[in-house]
This record gives sequence, structure tokens and C-alpha cells, in this order.
Amino acid sequence: MIPVVTTQEVPGRRNAAFKGLVWASKKVSVSLIANAQNVLSEAKAKIAAELASQAERVGADAVVAARIEIVARNASDFYAYAYGTAVKTKK
Repeated sequence: MIPVVTTQEVPGRRNAAFKGLVWASKKVSVSLIANAQNVLSEAKAKIAAELASQAERVGADAVVAARIEIVARNASDFYAYAYGTAVKTKK
């Protein structure tokens, strides 16, 4: 999987070409017996993977300036939103 980072560049690389904005959203439901922390951590991982997949489709090899936000709709429903910039990098 390509790197998804919150910084402006991937450490050890520099941005060579910007391929555009990538974004994803996901609804997450947590049951009363589920461990909410594990469910939300899994949702973050899945949404980051979706950003990486979208970036690969546009010819990028990294996502920089990524942001992931989890918003509670009620006690059991959450929405995960993510966006970042797809880039082609050089060493």
C-alpha cells in the first residue's frame, strides 16, 4: 500500500507532481458490546486504505496532508471522513 501521511511530504522523498485531491467517507456503527476503540481504529485504517487506492488510480504513489475525522452522529453511529493530496514522489 502506498504511504498516507499527515505531513506535506513523505519523509525521505519530495513531491514531483500533484495528482489531485482524494477523499473518502464511511459510516461506522458500534454495538453496545463492541469495543468502540477497536472499531474506530479499524475504520481509520480502512478509510486510509481507500485514500491510497484512489491515489493509485490517478497515478500517484503517496497521499500527503491527509486528514481523518471521526464524527459521532449518535451513541452508536459514527462517520469517518478523510481527504488528502495524491502526489507522485521522487527520492
